[in-house]
Amino acid sequence: MIPAEDRAHPIVLRMRGYIYRDKGKWMEMAEISRHLTEIEPQESEHWSNRAWAERRYAGLETAEATLLRALGQFPKEPLIHYNLACYAAQLGRIEDAKALLGAAINLDPVFKEMALADEDLDQIW
Repeated sequence: MIPAEDRAHPIVLRMRGYIYRDKGKWMEMAEISRHLTEIEPQESEHWSNRAWAERRYAGLETAEATLLRALGQFPKEPLIHYNLACYAAQLGRIEDAKALLGAAINLDPVFKEMALADEDLDQIW
């Protein structure tokens, strides 16, 4: 059992978020991740996790809005560009998706291989 005074520690909250993800509890994961973006806004992982859960809980538009906020703070984080590319493709904005995917791949070439296997990006090919 985690002592009460440690339950709000970012590491504990992060672990709870992962547990919620594994259990498919998207609303709970989104809420934990939202809180983490408030207390540790400098951690890009929190923003990506929040958007990932929001996509499943609240929809693509909500997730996209979260990552667009994060993009201003983390312009060199390839995962943010990549996920925004996925969202744009799913929303039918193919040219935007291509540009965002290109940015992700330029920042980290590993995303090219991921993109080729990602169903979210099928419309690009």
